[in-house]
Amino acid sequence: MARTSLDLCPSSPERRQAREAVAGYHEAKLGELVAHVAEAIDRFRGGELDAFGGDQVPFQASEFAQLRRSSMRSMWTVLILSCQ
Repeated sequence: MARTSLDLCPSSPERRQAREAVAGYHEAKLGELVAHVAEAIDRFRGGELDAFGGDQVPFQASEFAQLRRSSMRSMWTVLILSCQ
């Protein structure tokens, strides 16, 4: 018997588990990102970073977060399209 794309589609409990795993990963990475930016702000306030250095960290963090969101959207798009 030939396999179809629906054979590869995870069941509802598997999708829920995958969603929870991705959400946990995203939450952990977001926490790391916020801590990194907070540390840079503290360094700026303490005089260790000048205005340019202090501004660079949140900008880089924003670019990194955008890249991660894009890759996560791609993962979910592939999963959704494979189940249709």
